[in-house]
Amino acid sequence: ADAVPGEKMLPADFSKQVDEERKRKPFDFIIVPESEVSDEITSRETINIGPEGMAIDRKTYTEKFAETMKLMKAEPVVQKILDDKILTSEEIQKLIEKLNSPEYYFNQENLQEAYKEPSGSVVDFIKAVFGKYKFPTRKERVEDAYSSWLRQKNFSPEQTKLLIQLRDRFVAGDSEITAEDFTKPPFSDQGGIGYALSIFGEDKLKETLEEMNQTVLI
Repeated sequence: ADAVPGEKMLPADFSKQVDEERKRKPFDFIIVPESEVSDEITSRETINIGPEGMAIDRKTYTEKFAETMKLMKAEPVVQKILDDKILTSEEIQKLIEKLNSPEYYFNQENLQEAYKEPSGSVVDFIKAVFGKYKFPTRKERVEDAYSSWLRQKNFSPEQTKLLIQLRDRFVAGDSEITAEDFTKPPFSDQGGIGYALSIFGEDKLKETLEEMNQTVLI
């Protein structure tokens, strides 16, 4: 592509220079053995990475990932991602291996945990760094998963209404749906667990709640 007037051209060996700079100036991750994680570090939220399960501050990890990707922006594979072009399996594998090296440990599982985006892919996270992708909100993610799940079921109107209320409780902050939820409004005003059992049956209610927790409320 033609250079933008006044813009400095990147050197051809830019990627190599980035790698050399990384060796001279390693990341200043906050890393401590998991057994020695202090209350102060725990309160900042950490994730465990690498074969040793080292604890790393989540915010620092995401900042370093963004920094790394910006330094790698000129690489052809990153440009293809930002241009929404399809990567070959070889390109994907090489990128994954480079990001997941002992210096970075940037892989899909760690990034999902660090960004709290359980459905994100490495490509999604790279695009997000450059504003090319926006992760759905918790509400959007759950509602979309719920709608897809519900289309595969054959619940009655009463059952569907109850499940929507359970979904909304999760969106509002519940970490999962349990029998205890039926002791709180609006369920307690509708007959509580007794009403839920009357319209589902014990086995069906248990099965449905387990399935919601595993496939919808993520």
